[in-house]
Amino acid sequence: FLYRAADDTGVTSAVRLRDIPRSHPFHTEVSWLVGTSISTGYGDGTFRPVEPVSRGAMAAFLYRFDRSKGGTAPLP
Repeated sequence: FLYRAADDTGVTSAVRLRDIPRSHPFHTEVSWLVGTSISTGYGDGTFRPVEPVSRGAMAAFLYRFDRSKGGTAPLP
């Protein structure tokens, strides 16, 4: 939903994640998340797309998304 909300559908990045091949149904969206630093994936080069997302991680994603769009979400 962040990818669609950003309306940056033409912006993609050549992000390589071991568990997100180009054939993955959400390759473009995940690559966009990592390419914009909204999400970083894991240090071992994976994204782990079936792992649950914690509320804390989602808060970080939303904060980074807001900042990437010129928002002024204050730091806690």
